[in-house]
Amino acid sequence: MRLTIRKKLFYSHFLAGAVGVAEKIRREFAGRPFHIGDQPINITVSIGVCVMTAGMSIDECFRRADKALYRAKSEGRNRTVAADEEIELI
Repeated sequence: MRLTIRKKLFYSHFLAGAVGVAEKIRREFAGRPFHIGDQPINITVSIGVCVMTAGMSIDECFRRADKALYRAKSEGRNRTVAADEEIELI
């Protein structure tokens, strides 16, 4: 994917915002005790994030987010990972 420097800045801004929202969700789950009966249950959340760009299909965006999710799980779970984007500045 080729982006101008200006578009790269916008993209980075949106990705940072998306990761920030995902992290808030993840921390909310991690910080709340869940119980089944008297048993406390620890809940963790792993999230994969992708920002859809012009020309990217919804299927491609979901594929990238899913890949990021599996990376989050393989890196220890309970984390947020942004999809790796191959961006070439022009």
